[in-house]
Amino acid sequence: MKIDLSGVPDSMYLEPGEHEVYIYEVAYDQARESRNPLFILTYKNSKGQIATERYVNTPNALWRVKNLARAVGCKDFANFETESLPGMKLRIKTIKESVNGKDYTKVSEVFPSKGDEEYDPIAEDYDPMKKPDPF
Repeated sequence: MKIDLSGVPDSMYLEPGEHEVYIYEVAYDQARESRNPLFILTYKNSKGQIATERYVNTPNALWRVKNLARAVGCKDFANFETESLPGMKLRIKTIKESVNGKDYTKVSEVFPSKGDEEYDPIAEDYDPMKKPDPF
């Protein structure tokens, strides 16, 4: 059996570096210990690789949310709506972080999009939890 794997990425997670991405999904939860409200963004690039980032809604962490709002082009900071984020384009910087001996991809910075990639992940049927089937 011959299988063409030339277009398959090595991992479903983004490697360290800067990436042009879209916000694929916004989910809502609470922090485990503090129970503070938070939202979780899933970023996706044109190859289907993802990174996720948690934004906690506390006064000391709102600067991160404002940086995100600025990166997606928000002009009205008094009315920033997380529900409008899916489909928005931006650039992220990812790093590797080790926790208990396991490496994770972490979003360290967000920037405005350079606009150099035409891609719409919302138009595709994509499940970020589903691993690609090589057959």
